[in-house]
Amino acid sequence: MKQPGKKQLPEGAMEYFAQPVIVPHEVSSPDLEPLFANHFELLTMGTDIFLDIGVIDPKDMTVMVQKAQQKPDESDHVVKFSVLQRVAMSPATFVLLVNKVNATLQQIRENNAGEKSEKPKISK
Repeated sequence: MKQPGKKQLPEGAMEYFAQPVIVPHEVSSPDLEPLFANHFELLTMGTDIFLDIGVIDPKDMTVMVQKAQQKPDESDHVVKFSVLQRVAMSPATFVLLVNKVNATLQQIRENNAGEKSEKPKISK
């Protein structure tokens, strides 16, 4: 049941706030060492859009989820988010990014649907 003023979240989902912590920039080689990320935030300032790319430590997330399960009525579920990279873009570039993400999601859905429809092979 949707409550007034509250976001409708998928079943099992939890709302939390990721507190950004900027990590000092290091020189890296993305072709040899791709950046691992498990959390993203979008911010706007004027007409610019910023995409923060980074990591939430899985241990921190586990602790926060456990605390939230113990006290689900509290609204200040906070976890630190290490910002590894901040990318600024125009609205037009953001639209291109959204289109590429949607195309990738569609491809993943199609691949997963194909895998599910294949019957398992039984070897004798």
